[in-house]
Amino acid sequence: MSAVRMLVFILFSLGMTFEVYAAQGCGELARAMGKSQDELVDGVTYVYFQSVWRLLPTLTDLGLTRPLTLRGVAVVRDSQGRPRDGIVVIKSGRFGAATAARQVRLVRRDSGRCAPGIADATVSAEAYDGFHDYGFQRYDSASLQKLRNFHVGYGPGCKQRTDDDPGGVWRHVSNRASFSYTQDVVDNGGYTGIEATIARVGWGRAANAQQVGPQYVERTTEIKPYETTAAGIACIPVTVQYVNEGSFFRTNDLSGPFINGVRERRY
Repeated sequence: MSAVRMLVFILFSLGMTFEVYAAQGCGELARAMGKSQDELVDGVTYVYFQSVWRLLPTLTDLGLTRPLTLRGVAVVRDSQGRPRDGIVVIKSGRFGAATAARQVRLVRRDSGRCAPGIADATVSAEAYDGFHDYGFQRYDSASLQKLRNFHVGYGPGCKQRTDDDPGGVWRHVSNRASFSYTQDVVDNGGYTGIEATIARVGWGRAANAQQVGPQYVERTTEIKPYETTAAGIACIPVTVQYVNEGSFFRTNDLSGPFINGVRERRY
């Protein structure tokens, strides 16, 4: 039995299945879907499911009934057809009651123009959420170093960083806030020091967002660097994990325009 067949047998015996990844690059993806590259939509994720490439609506809409690993492609297209390099942030995991100390896995395996890939790391959920929702720095040095190593430069001259935040008294959207799992933070910006203070006693928008926010069984944040072609398009391989109805998958292009206020695609 070949190594590939053995792997499939083991995964199937564990109740896990996966779809074979059958397209690479924008041209191959477009041809597999019977489209032209011009028809591939910016910001959309396509997945290979039931032997067909299709647009990912939501994980629930696929009608999945058992754990499945889907191979997919996230499309980046510059609205002006200009070449650019940037970062796509991918957040995935599962909602549910946590039974152990909560951790967030940090993944930046792909090398980009500004930095090589690094080994995976984990930090506590407290450190991850505090850093990205509030900009807190009051955590142990090991956790802060992991977060700093995870974040990376990008763009012309590598002068932008994925954890950039201009600061200020009022709420504002930023790269750092885009890594938050709190949708209010992604959409409207990180919480200010005043809001952080009153949240401790259960008041204000920050407290409300945290109270209604779901618990997470697991979370993984991945940084995917990309460079578009001269025509301004890139197709980025992604992996979509489905375990149960609590699974989620989100993407955010830090270099892309926000259309109608949409900063993050949520599946």
